[in-house]
Parts: sequence; structure tokens; C-alpha cells
Amino acid sequence: MRRSPFFPGSSKPPVSPSPGRSCPVPEINKADPLDTARMVRKVLTIFRDLEGRVGVLPVSPRESQGSAGGTIRLTYNFSGGPTSLPLTVFVHFFDERGSLAFQDDHQPPRPSDLWSDKISYTRDVFIPPKAPTGLYRVRLGLYDAFGSHERLDLTPEQGAIAVDHRCYEVGMLRVG
Repeated sequence: MRRSPFFPGSSKPPVSPSPGRSCPVPEINKADPLDTARMVRKVLTIFRDLEGRVGVLPVSPRESQGSAGGTIRLTYNFSGGPTSLPLTVFVHFFDERGSLAFQDDHQPPRPSDLWSDKISYTRDVFIPPKAPTGLYRVRLGLYDAFGSHERLDLTPEQGAIAVDHRCYEVGMLRVG
């Protein structure tokens, strides 16, 4: 049996979560908190090793206009990859006071652990009926929604701006 390079103590062979990809599955004793803690530490180390290997670009169109209760169509743009596990895209719309007004968190159509080169996809975003008139900043990032909730450090490219806590400004929306 082949030993995993990430989990040297494991005698289990890698399993394929998706075609063409392999992922090591460690043996852990769930009853032993120390064993579980070691496993979590190793997974987070792998996760951090991949930080900065995915780039984020502005949405298209960079400046959108919509009305409360309506929808806008945004194209999300990334480069690079893959990530170590499939991540969720968080998209937050901040009002002029800097408060989170609404969001469009979603799973990308192609899982981020299969990304390579340029990744673009288009989604319709619903604007809540009670969204006040004004300018909203579109900020996004990637995070592990089903595990650690850790956000991935991305590389801002071609006009995307790193804001804070692994969050990147990628566009503007005017609601009017």
C-alpha cells in the first residue's frame, strides 16, 4: 500500500473525490482528542500552504446598476488554483456607511479544487426589495464553509483591492 505524503502514519491509500484528483485520507482515532487535534493542524497547514495561489479579479461589469427587488448579472473572475478542497465564494455588498447590506454566497459551478488558469462564471444576484438607494461596494473571497470556516488568502489582480481579513473589493453596485 502507498503511504500518503501528507499523513506519513496513514496506511490508507489516497481516494479520488473527483476524477483525476487524489486526496489522502488519514486514519484517526476520533476518541482521542490529541489525534484529532493533530489531524486538524495538518489540514490547516496544507490549507495555508496554498494561500496566494489563487488570484481574484474585478467582477464584470466593474460598475453595475440595479433597483431594489430586481436582479443584476455579475461575472466573477479568478485565476490560478487549484485549492486544497472545494471552497465557497462569499460575496458581500456593503452600503455607503460600510455596513453589510446583503450577500450572495455560493458554490462556484466548477469546484475550486479543480480550478486552473482563468475561471469566470456569471450569476444573477438578487437585490433585496428594501435595499436603500445608494452605492454599494462588492467584496468577495473564498472560505471553507463546511469545515474550519477559514478564509483563503488570495492574490488581488488587475484592479481588485485587498480590504481586510482576506476580503477583496471587486466592484460597485448603484441601487436607484
